[in-house]
Amino acid sequence: MIRGTESGEPTGADARTLHDAFAAPLYRYAWSLLGGDAERATEAVHDALVAGTLLDGERATCAARTPWLYALTRTACQQRGLARACPY
Repeated sequence: MIRGTESGEPTGADARTLHDAFAAPLYRYAWSLLGGDAERATEAVHDALVAGTLLDGERATCAARTPWLYALTRTACQQRGLARACPY
């Protein structure tokens, strides 16, 4: 994994780098938003990481990557229909 900042976030925005750095926590986040539906959570994270790769130049700074990816994931989950109850 390529690390380029003190926060540990990767500096390159290729799909593999984003996946390695963010897929697991984004999946847990999506899973909880979608009521424990593993298939839809996987699809939402995939869509968010693809958008993150394609739209990387839209961010203001590299430090904004983590919250930006969470926002992309939340949006992908909303498009799939958020759960009414948390699975925890």
